Amino acid sequence: MRLPVTWTFGGRQTSACRGSRSSASTHPTGSLPRFSTVDTTATLGPTVTDDGQTLAFLSRSDPAGTNGDGSVELFVMNSDGSGLLQLTDTGTPRDGTILSANVAGGGSRIVFASNTDPTGGNPSHDWQLFVVDTDGSSLLQLTSAGPVYWGDVSDDGARVVY
Repeated sequence: MRLPVTWTFGGRQTSACRGSRSSASTHPTGSLPRFSTVDTTATLGPTVTDDGQTLAFLSRSDPAGTNGDGSVELFVMNSDGSGLLQLTDTGTPRDGTILSANVAGGGSRIVFASNTDPTGGNPSHDWQLFVVDTDGSSLLQLTSAGPVYWGDVSDDGARVVY
């Protein structure tokens, strides 16, 4: 089942779905949460946890005040707008970009595809898969052969498929 979640970016209402391994026919919280506004027009690839309480997204803008160079970075925030955090620092746009991201259903980790070198293990800037905890810790490069453009992570964050 796919559960819709609605939020607003730059005054524009948007929605996304997150797959649920539950057989429930309604959203786990009983309603469709509305994420607080992130004032940006350059936001890409939003992904939400199964309970709809955490949103991860890619953005070229500077919603947390930490992306002054305008490169595509990975951000995470709570559904009430609190906890906005930039999880990556890819360097300048010419250093590469992040193509896709998916958050674990339980909210512990995010897997993303990038041609940057955030861990020092991708000096050739090939498209590889990385994972980071939603608090910004434990950034790891998962692949070394490629290209890998997309990945998904299990609800508990323990398994990745690509």
